[in-house]
Amino acid sequence: MRSVTGKALPLKGELGRNPNAFPSRNPAPEGREFRVQVSDFDLPFAAKRSERSVGPRKTVAVLTDHMFHHYSTTLLAGAQSVLNAHGYGVTVYVGGHLTPGAHGYEQSSALYNLIRPEAHSGALLFSLTLSLSENTQQLEDFAQFLSPLPLVSVGRRVRGIPGVEVDNHTGMREMMKHLLDTCGYTQLAFVRGILGNFDSDEREGTFRKALKTHGLKVGEHQILSGNYSREAAHRATEEFLTSGCMPGVQVLVCANDDMAEGVMRAVRESGRRIPEDIAVVGFDDIGTARTALPPLTTVRQPIFKEGQASAQMLLSLLGERSDPLTGLSSELVVRESCGVHLRSPPPQVLPNVAVHPPRPVRLPRERQLRQAFSAAIMTDQPPDFLSLWRTAMAEVTHSDAEVSLWRDFLQTLSAPFQAQTAEEARKLAQLQLDATWLLLDAAQTFRATQLHEEGVRSARVAAMFAARSQDALSHAVRDYFDHLRLARYILVVYPEPTDQPSPVGQVVLSGPGPLPIDSGPFETRQLLPAPMQGELDRPVLLVAPLNTAEVHFGYLLYERPDENTDWNEETAKVYFDDETQLRTVTHALLYQRERQVRERHAAELERHAAELERHTHELEAEVQRRTEHIAHREARFRALVQSASDLITVMSEDFSIQYISPAAQAVFGHAPEAMQGRSLLEFAPSDQWGDSKRLIARLLREGQGSTLRREFRFLHASGEERWMEGRITNLLSDPDVGGLVLNSRDITDAVRTRQELEASHQEVLASHQQVLASERLASLGRLTAGLAHEINTPLAATMNYLHSLRLLVMEYKTSLRTPEVTADDHEEISAEMLQVLEDAEKTTGRIGEFIRQMRTHTRNVAGGVSIFDPFKLASETLAMVAHQARLADVELHLEFYPLALSLRGEPGRFTQVLTNLVVNAIHACEGLPRGRRVDVRFRCSGDRLNMQVEDNGTGMTPEVLERIFDPLFTTKDAGKGTGLGLSIIHDIVHGHFGGEITVESTVGAGTLVDVRFKTPDAIA
Repeated sequence: MRSVTGKALPLKGELGRNPNAFPSRNPAPEGREFRVQVSDFDLPFAAKRSERSVGPRKTVAVLTDHMFHHYSTTLLAGAQSVLNAHGYGVTVYVGGHLTPGAHGYEQSSALYNLIRPEAHSGALLFSLTLSLSENTQQLEDFAQFLSPLPLVSVGRRVRGIPGVEVDNHTGMREMMKHLLDTCGYTQLAFVRGILGNFDSDEREGTFRKALKTHGLKVGEHQILSGNYSREAAHRATEEFLTSGCMPGVQVLVCANDDMAEGVMRAVRESGRRIPEDIAVVGFDDIGTARTALPPLTTVRQPIFKEGQASAQMLLSLLGERSDPLTGLSSELVVRESCGVHLRSPPPQVLPNVAVHPPRPVRLPRERQLRQAFSAAIMTDQPPDFLSLWRTAMAEVTHSDAEVSLWRDFLQTLSAPFQAQTAEEARKLAQLQLDATWLLLDAAQTFRATQLHEEGVRSARVAAMFAARSQDALSHAVRDYFDHLRLARYILVVYPEPTDQPSPVGQVVLSGPGPLPIDSGPFETRQLLPAPMQGELDRPVLLVAPLNTAEVHFGYLLYERPDENTDWNEETAKVYFDDETQLRTVTHALLYQRERQVRERHAAELERHAAELERHTHELEAEVQRRTEHIAHREARFRALVQSASDLITVMSEDFSIQYISPAAQAVFGHAPEAMQGRSLLEFAPSDQWGDSKRLIARLLREGQGSTLRREFRFLHASGEERWMEGRITNLLSDPDVGGLVLNSRDITDAVRTRQELEASHQEVLASHQQVLASERLASLGRLTAGLAHEINTPLAATMNYLHSLRLLVMEYKTSLRTPEVTADDHEEISAEMLQVLEDAEKTTGRIGEFIRQMRTHTRNVAGGVSIFDPFKLASETLAMVAHQARLADVELHLEFYPLALSLRGEPGRFTQVLTNLVVNAIHACEGLPRGRRVDVRFRCSGDRLNMQVEDNGTGMTPEVLERIFDPLFTTKDAGKGTGLGLSIIHDIVHGHFGGEITVESTVGAGTLVDVRFKTPDAIA
């Protein structure tokens, strides 16, 4: 601890000064855990106190934002321990942030207007929680408002005010040194608190500086905002890990332990392990850090001692003698979550660093339990161990983390013992089982107690909100406060809700037990009426506002439970939950205001009673008139239905027939009165019931007035199954109908005619397929001649080669018996035989290749769609029809440019199109005396491939040209054509390839057929 002497600044200002007028913050001097500055004022505080007209009671005001956090509650406990020991009471004003809008209830800070400086000996400002701004101008103005009270600022430096300040830099620097140097991490991210908060900014600055010193860059993607909240930190970590902006992150450094708990939960939920995959560290060393899974590496801040130091500083300013504190330095606490035990080389011990073993928590009675367990195994005394174990179980709370620690501890107890016999193994296992059952039983008892407490508390809250009178509400509020075991509570309300604390208030409730209440109005700056001022002399009394974001209703003075309560964060949240008290008083005020409104409206209601009675008579007359009108409309509707030729049915949503027209006799063969009241499903085949129910469900979902059409089958009285067409309308909400209206007619004859037409259509389709097959076979027949010619030539050559080979074999056989034939002669004969065999193989190979091509072009396999080369396929196809062209004395030419194009479809269909077009062109040229010619050309145009077949034959007249694609139309002599060729080609080009085909022809000049195919890219 060090002292810095300065002069107080003569500040002028009020609470509510412009928050934007912020001077720059003074840099913090170097120091260790706490930096303390003390300002000397012109007069000693003892002299100032003697100048006051009324001597103050020995109380100290503590001003803080809230009391549901480990930091504030621990700080208050430390200050209270010193102040109470010196005879000072503590009044805590829980008024929220000084910054407007920084808290859920913006008006909370107005509570500080109730403070009377002359009523207190001094004040402690928990400055770290009071202002989120980087600038301290608001705190300086607030100090002027509290003048001339002696003040001590806790948590951050405020100009002109002595203070005790947390040394974030030293603890954070040791943490970063441990992570970077000892653990060797290089990929770190930081989870900041509230942006602009002094603590958070200083810890973030140390983080950035440490990385920069080690040559590591810091990007904004490495900084997460946790707002000092577990849930906010959890959400920020989820987004960070999901985004993948830093996939190699090794450690998440949190600005406090609360956020570290939220971060650890998010890391585990992402499927990662701590610390094997990502390490997590915190700051503060709150109680849950030791029992976290895994235990949390953090910086231990002596917050309790900080509170004591601030109280001692205030006492010294008041002229009181107080022993100074020592040993306030921060301490780096190394536990499992940082992963130091997984890193290499082994960690070195640094100054101010407490390296904890993997299980850092010392369990109650641990030594005695180890000794008793050993004795139970070695000397057959299990009852002694189990009795001690049961006692230990009763001394702990059995949270999930503690149950895990005790279970692990039980495993460590049995680990050193190795059973030598089956009896020893049984005894060891039985002892472990008995201890485990005791642990689980204690945990279950603890959880049952918790559930019971929560149930009782919920019942108390429900009773407050269910209260129907002022007395019932007061009784319910008292029960709730008594259940919370508050040592004292006094409820003060204002005469009317206001935007600032009212200068006048009234005590409406106090407890626990009988406490005289002065229920008259009093000045709220006194906090309590004069007869009740003695209540302000308690060791610690808290003042919390009861307000919404717009108005104040009053405030609550209360004292926490006795000092034997386990004072931790969860307890603080229960006993200092301002929101619950706010809801209670708000309910009471709302109830009172509603009662006043009801009383004011009572007279008005009586005045309107006569007028309402007159209106009632008028309404009754109108109802009678409308009833008669409805009856008239219903009679008219029934008359129309009776005369309708169609069948009209009104039914409920469960198919019950409410009404059916006389046409039912002709349609169903049943009398209408016999069908009424029965289910319409009785007159329908059972396999149709499911569809009918789904139809009605859809009609009900679509609502009033919706209409659906469908065809359905029904059963005639004769047993015949017939068809109906109907339209059903939802008129359930129509007061004139009140049901589902089905208007239907018999369409049995039409359905049967339609079915006959469909059967005929299928027969036509089958005949068409047969014709297609015949045409395909006809195309195949036209190729047969070419196939025979192409095979005959290589086949004759092969036979000739085989004959030559036979002669060579006979010559070789004769030479074997002739001595004059030498080895060279034999070698020469063998070479000739091999050459003949090779030539025969080549000619037979030509036959095989040609047959393979033929099979490819003539195969008709369903589903044979593929990507193929049209140019290669065209060359092979023309080779097959070349013989027919030679017989007809027609020159056949193929022209294309080397293009890397392909088509998608069945190759056989392509072959069929080209073959038919070329054969037709050859036939068209047969009438010419000479110079007969057919050209096949390929061109590329954009996303299309053009195939042109042109001849110089006889040509066609315009009348013929118009009909060439008509089925069964042909210009050939009888028996020479089916008239389906071009019709089929047209269907293949359009239907299969998605292309187009056009024909140009001039009589005596020839014909040009242009086929345009789509390429696969164009199809996609």
